[in-house]
Amino acid sequence: MFGWMLIGCVCAIMAGFFMYWRNPVPHDKQTEINESLRVSLIVPARNEEKNLPILLKSAHMQRFSFYEVIVADDGSEDETANIARTYGAQVVPVKKEGDWTGKTAANWQGANHASGDLLIFMDADTWFANSEVVGKLVAAYKEQGNKGILSIQPYHHIQKNYENSSVIFNIITMAGMNAFSILGNKLSEAGVFGPFLLCQKEEYIQMGGQDVVQEALIEGFALGKIYKEKNLPIQLYSGKNLVHFRMYPEGISQLIEGWSKHFATGSQSTHLFIWFLIGIWIFGAFLAPSFVGLALFLGMPVWIFTSIVCYLLYFLQISILARRTGNFSFGALFFYPLLFIFFLFVFIRSWIATHIFHTVTWKGRKIKL
Repeated sequence: MFGWMLIGCVCAIMAGFFMYWRNPVPHDKQTEINESLRVSLIVPARNEEKNLPILLKSAHMQRFSFYEVIVADDGSEDETANIARTYGAQVVPVKKEGDWTGKTAANWQGANHASGDLLIFMDADTWFANSEVVGKLVAAYKEQGNKGILSIQPYHHIQKNYENSSVIFNIITMAGMNAFSILGNKLSEAGVFGPFLLCQKEEYIQMGGQDVVQEALIEGFALGKIYKEKNLPIQLYSGKNLVHFRMYPEGISQLIEGWSKHFATGSQSTHLFIWFLIGIWIFGAFLAPSFVGLALFLGMPVWIFTSIVCYLLYFLQISILARRTGNFSFGALFFYPLLFIFFLFVFIRSWIATHIFHTVTWKGRKIKL
């Protein structure tokens, strides 16, 4: 039995690395940028008075200046609109078009209002890590032919202990996009990351954004699908030292609600091979501590030592993968079985909401699926 448990742990660790093999970022190669290129920043916002100043300050410090900053105000009941104006942003009140509301409507209306050649969509809880980011990303977009979508999953900036509960979600979000596995570009991307998108305005409008994302809970997957159908390139990057965010700062209940909102839906776009690897990896997270517990119970020194080594190797791997996605606490990661239990609880909750009740809740709104 112990031999099989050892083999299972080794296979699980290998599966973890295979599912999240690479972590691409734009290289530092200098590419000449047309200084007359107009880039519009579009921020969909609903009750974001606390987050918005951080993003807008970081936008103003960019060496490659934005042509305009547009905050698409989706019915905020706080000071979101006034704060946006204070930082010189244009405020576009989101008009209700039938039953279409929320982030996708805000992005679409903001895009139609924009005058730039390129559009950058950023969630209000994100920010630029330094002053060189926009120039670097515009250069990277030029290298992909100034077409398609360049998308970034922001680096998760942790401030409170409960936020470490997001670590498994962050790792699986990256792996589940199909683009970071050992197979490289052989698998089609599951979609694009919603918190940050860079695209060409004319192309975006021609894609028929309204018809494409109107019914989508996760607009990134809907947009990615239509761009791939048009054979337009999609490039996905990790956000470390580029774009950061702090997810769900208002407490554990918001964190649960946020991940429950879309995780089961998004997982449907993940390739079966990647899900196979993810499944083995999750199984290993429970096998390793079980291995330790059984060896201790039976009092077998050799297997006690072997099982502890397996547990520590699993901890080391999770630490490596976690640090690719955020500044998660090593102390919290050491108790990784608890983090996986929390992940499964929220994932099951999300699946029930998505497939049985067909309704999720976000920021006081009931969203029909």
